[in-house]
Amino acid sequence: MKSKLSFSLRKRFWQPLSSGSEILFSQFSSQWPAMDLLIKLFYAANFGVWLLKLRYWGDFNSVVVLDPVWPLIWAYQFLSPVKVLWICYFINIIFSLIAMIFPQKKLARILAFLGLFFLSAAHNSDIAGWQRLTEGFEFVLISFLFIFLTYDQKNQRRKVWNFGFIIALSQITIIWSYGCSAIWRIRFAAYSLFYGQPTTLDWGVLQDTISYMKNNNGAEGILSNLFIEHSFLNGPGLLFATFAELSTLYFIFKPRFYRMVGIELVIFHFGVVLIYNFAFEEHLLVMSLFLLGSPFIYNGKTHRKTG
Repeated sequence: MKSKLSFSLRKRFWQPLSSGSEILFSQFSSQWPAMDLLIKLFYAANFGVWLLKLRYWGDFNSVVVLDPVWPLIWAYQFLSPVKVLWICYFINIIFSLIAMIFPQKKLARILAFLGLFFLSAAHNSDIAGWQRLTEGFEFVLISFLFIFLTYDQKNQRRKVWNFGFIIALSQITIIWSYGCSAIWRIRFAAYSLFYGQPTTLDWGVLQDTISYMKNNNGAEGILSNLFIEHSFLNGPGLLFATFAELSTLYFIFKPRFYRMVGIELVIFHFGVVLIYNFAFEEHLLVMSLFLLGSPFIYNGKTHRKTG
C-alpha cells in the first residue's frame, strides 16, 4: 500500500505527464523558450565569470596546498600546486566554452561539470590562500543537475517537464544554500554559548571580523571604517544578515516570490561588497539568472493549475 507521502510526490511530480493535465502542461510549455535561454545563459555566465577571475593571476601563482581535496590528491604527486590550479583553470574555461556553444550535447554538459568540479577541488585545497571557501559551489551543483536535461527526448511533454523540474530543483538548491548558511551560524553560536565561548552572533564579532579581514587580507570596503568606529552597528549587522538568509527558507517552495528573494540576496551581497569588498561575481550571476530571471514568474505571478 502506497504511503501518503509517496502518493503526494507522485501526484506533484508526475501528474503533468498524464493526459488530464493539459492546462499545467500548456503553462510549462509556454515557458519553454525562457527555460532554454536560461540554460544557455548559465553556461555563458560560467564561462564569463571564470574568465574574469584571471585578474587574480598573482594570487594563483602564490597558491600553497596544505590539505589536498580528495579528487586531486593524485595530481599533487606529480605537479606543483600552481600547475595543478592553472591546468584545472584552463580546462574549465575550455569545457565551459564547449557547453556554452553546444548545451544540447550531454557530453558537453558532463565535461563542463567535471571542469568545474576539479577546479573547485583545486581552489579548496589551498586552505592558506582560500580558507576552504566553497569556490563556485552553486555553479558546480547546478552544472551537475544540468547533466540530466533531456534535449533528445522525443516526447515533448516529458522534455518540457524535465526542464522545468531540473530548473526548479536548481532554484531550490540556491535558496537552500543561503538558509543552511544561517542555520550553520546559529548552530555554531549555540555550541559556543553552551561552552561559555564567544559566539558568531555576539555584539562585537562583526567589528572584529572586519578588522581581521582588513589587517590580514587587505579586504576593505568603503563602509569598513564606519562599522569599526561605531560599535552600535555591529550587533544588528550580523543579526540582520542571519535573519535575511534564514527568511529565504520560508519562500523555498513559493516560486512567485523568487524575484523578491533574489532582490533580497542581491542587497545582502551588495552589503558584503561595501563592508569587505568581496564581489562574489559567481553568486550574483547565479541569483540573477535563476531567481530574478526565473522562468516561472510571469507578470509577477506564478503559473498555477486551475480547474
